[in-house]
Amino acid sequence: MYVVCRHSALVYGTIFKMKQGSKMKVIKTVTTVDGTLYADEIVKFQEAVNSAGDYRVKDSMGRIWFIKKENLE
Repeated sequence: MYVVCRHSALVYGTIFKMKQGSKMKVIKTVTTVDGTLYADEIVKFQEAVNSAGDYRVKDSMGRIWFIKKENLE
């Protein structure tokens, strides 16, 4: 059973039932002023931030990243 809460995303009228801690792979290298998240790195899903498809993920070093879902698989 899934409960709609802050860890579920309402995107384009569909609820994505992703669990916190689910592993995802970075497809495209993302560079910000805080550092670089390289392609093929494994990150853990934390939560869906907004309906535009931004995900909050945590890398292997424990840093928090806000990544578009198009950059993850």
